Amino acid sequence: ITVKDLILTNNTQGVLFACTENSRIENVTTSNSDWGIDLHYSNNNTVSGNNASNNERGIILINSINNTLNANNCSNNYNGICLHSYSNNNTLNQNNAKSNKFAGISLSYYSNNTTISQNSAHDNKEGISISHSEGNILSNNNINSNEKNGISLFESGSNALRDNNVLNNGVGIVMTYSSNNNILNRNN
Repeated sequence: ITVKDLILTNNTQGVLFACTENSRIENVTTSNSDWGIDLHYSNNNTVSGNNASNNERGIILINSINNTLNANNCSNNYNGICLHSYSNNNTLNQNNAKSNKFAGISLSYYSNNTTISQNSAHDNKEGISISHSEGNILSNNNINSNEKNGISLFESGSNALRDNNVLNNGVGIVMTYSSNNNILNRNN
């Protein structure tokens, strides 16, 4: 399935992939919906070049594995990009998450082994928030001017943070009830 070049407003879900594999969502603009782009139990998909704004969740993955989110813009949502409930082995690359009410990028409830690289998370309440998740790699991200925390780890372990630019946040990096995380090289 390829979904592309659409403008979708005022929906429960702008685009919903449920139990979908090897498909694409490209160049879709979704706004004023509960969930802009929603992947449920969907694997090996690509979500690229989309704009999600003024939704409850800009892009959300639930129980979805091996997906690639690339070059999406998520702004003025509650959460910009949200991986939830066993959304493992995903790749987030070159996304822009700004001015979201909670997190620019959020991983929660056993969303493990995801690579988050070269993203921008700024002017959110929190830049990148990880809770109850392990084995994630955060590298070369620009995380700045977030109200509360640049990077937040809560009850999470074995994550690696390297070469991130973490500047002008309420707190740069905070770890709560977390262990065995590695902060490597320079995280300013």
